Amino acid sequence: MRSEDRGTHDRRPDSSGPQKRQISLSGLILPFLAGAVFALPPSPAHAEVFVGLLDTGVNTASLPADAPIAAGGWNFVDDNEDTDDTSADRHGTAMASILIDEAPGASIVVIRTEPGDEVYDSDAASAGYDYASSATGSGGGVQIILRTNAAVNPASSASVIGAANAGKLIVMQAGNQVGAEPVGDAVLASSLAGRGLIVGGLDDAGELLPSSNRAGSQANWYVTASGESSLYSGFGTSIAATKTAALAVRVMSASPQLTAEEVAEIIRITATDQGAAGVDDIYGWGRINSEKALSPVGDIAAPVDDDEESTESEGDEESDESE
Repeated sequence: MRSEDRGTHDRRPDSSGPQKRQISLSGLILPFLAGAVFALPPSPAHAEVFVGLLDTGVNTASLPADAPIAAGGWNFVDDNEDTDDTSADRHGTAMASILIDEAPGASIVVIRTEPGDEVYDSDAASAGYDYASSATGSGGGVQIILRTNAAVNPASSASVIGAANAGKLIVMQAGNQVGAEPVGDAVLASSLAGRGLIVGGLDDAGELLPSSNRAGSQANWYVTASGESSLYSGFGTSIAATKTAALAVRVMSASPQLTAEEVAEIIRITATDQGAAGVDDIYGWGRINSEKALSPVGDIAAPVDDDEESTESEGDEESDESE
């Protein structure tokens, strides 16, 4: 297989969107408390999660008939509604296929931000971010922005930070430049209020791909994932970013009340350590671990509403009086 030269692998609808589906208490992950995440086991019921895929578009004819492609995508390269992937390697289509395969709960809003074949458009990337910050697709606002070409087609700082400030989780590739530092959008990770994840690529032995950029100074926001897939002929950090976005979809789908920063935190702290002990400048937090990320994290504590607290308090008082 060949490495991705691009260092990557990803419209203008209305602004209204229906409510998210709710899940049962058993799938609830409670808010942070003193730096810890409190969680209950995931529920069999799952909520739909909208992913803005910023890439070369998607050739829907290559996907299953029931592929979860949401309405409302946009082509910022040509400024029209045609989001078809005409690139030679169908990069965006392959990333959509991987996302669908690994995260059935994902609904993909296709945002075409580059024509492909090593032709890039930073203005389109910036417009794609701005759009994803408010796009609704057919069922709800985009929650995750997947930037599989962030290293070679960077957007403006204002657009990247603006998307994070809008509450979006941004998953971006580290890049395939054999560098000691991530490049492109990833250099802004520390400015994203905890809502950004940088992803390096691993080979089939679990070692960092020689082409993958290391964690470097962005180690606190860096995780790793497999950079290979049977659904794409190349390998690299765009595949790894897509697989990490798929895990984010699964976590968010099981517990839709989680914020972007909480999902990112869960993925980081449940990663399997690699390289030097702790967060290091090669592997960052280490390899994403779906089993741990989808299991209870921290102490388990069920929420109690005011009526229950009042009833328990009255019961305690009666018990004290009887004594």
